[in-house]
Amino acid sequence: MKANIKFILSLFIIVFSGCERWVEINTPENQLTTDKVFADTATLNGAVANMYDQFNRSIDVSYNKYMGLYTDELQYQGSNQEVLEFYNGNILAANSMILNIWSRLYAVIYQANDIIEQLTNSSSIPSQISTKAIGEAKFIRAFAYYYLANTFGDVPLILTTDVTLNASSARTESSEITNQIVNDLTESKVLLSTSPDGPLSRTRANRWAATALLSRLLIQQEKWEEAYSAASEVINSKYFTPLSDLSVVFRSGSRETIFQFWTQNGFIQDATNLIALSGVPAYPLSSGLVQTFEEEDQRKVNWTGTITANGTTYYYSYKYKNRSSGSTSFPEYLIALRCSEQYLIRAEAELHLGNTAGAIDDINTIRVRAGLSSLPADLNSQECFKALEQEKRVEMFMEWGYRYIDLKRTERIYNVMSQYKPNWTEHSDLLPIPQREINVNQNLTQNPGY
Repeated sequence: MKANIKFILSLFIIVFSGCERWVEINTPENQLTTDKVFADTATLNGAVANMYDQFNRSIDVSYNKYMGLYTDELQYQGSNQEVLEFYNGNILAANSMILNIWSRLYAVIYQANDIIEQLTNSSSIPSQISTKAIGEAKFIRAFAYYYLANTFGDVPLILTTDVTLNASSARTESSEITNQIVNDLTESKVLLSTSPDGPLSRTRANRWAATALLSRLLIQQEKWEEAYSAASEVINSKYFTPLSDLSVVFRSGSRETIFQFWTQNGFIQDATNLIALSGVPAYPLSSGLVQTFEEEDQRKVNWTGTITANGTTYYYSYKYKNRSSGSTSFPEYLIALRCSEQYLIRAEAELHLGNTAGAIDDINTIRVRAGLSSLPADLNSQECFKALEQEKRVEMFMEWGYRYIDLKRTERIYNVMSQYKPNWTEHSDLLPIPQREINVNQNLTQNPGY
């Protein structure tokens, strides 16, 4: 039977085809029904792997590039009208990319809910395996809700696979969503292993991944002492370290990586769009971002590429260097969490706690590995905050909408973006709820300004 995807919570796994427009899909012929998925460990492992796989195959390609365009990280050299809506900062609720982001994140949440529900009452799966899978599902559910809440604000909080209930769910206050994320991550910390050892171990959630994402939530909630403690837990574990060789940071199994999504061919799906081999790049880095780098910053050397076309030199994102499966002697997996961010989170917490010296030390850890001089020890807190904002921008560019979320969190997004995009308004800090979802669910309301 053809399944017309009319709501965010489809029963069927969404397989991303690589095109930019939302399409209707048939029920996959090999899709296991929920009463058969977890009959044994092998099918459970397949379901968990598929839950992870959606991020590289469909979610990142619908989110990262477009949020870079929506802020001040990327330019756009094409003519696709829906892409231009992101670049110009005037997104319409009918934009299919918005629907992709919303629908695919909720599809993963459905998968996570199914794993949690089935394993909670399962007697066919060994408890050790079941416990780990539940911890991973809670982490992934938290990860998905983190981006839904930060992108759309109040969204439906769905913790069940009851399709009838889900199809009429109203929006939940973002503070309640945040509390649920914190609860899921806190439980994941208890359920998951502490060891990231092994060639593919960093592609599965562990206790440190849950702790690292939790530190983001705590800094967002302005719980400075707890954020400091969470970031310190990850840093002090000694499993992760900022790499001095910046050219290998984004390779699979990098010691800097806390958590990454495995990629089948050793390159991220969006590499073909972001890396320019000839002509004018479709998505060059903005001149504002390029000019933000200090002259000696090795991140600019290693994490950006250049190409000259029609007499103009363009910079493009080059954190990931593999563009196709033919160049994967050094595979790259899609990084979601890495330890350099934890130093920046801890520095911000330290500043709010009055420990400017500690913040300077943590910022210098990131600066020195980038070939820059250390900040002077006598900086005051205001100067240190400014230095921290600089480091966040050049360290975390083009990583999961970090710039967008950080500008919102620090209440700077309107002042920054209104100078960059004429169409930016006080309501542009949230994306519109997809109009198609509102059309099929009378309990959904639209964000202000759309």
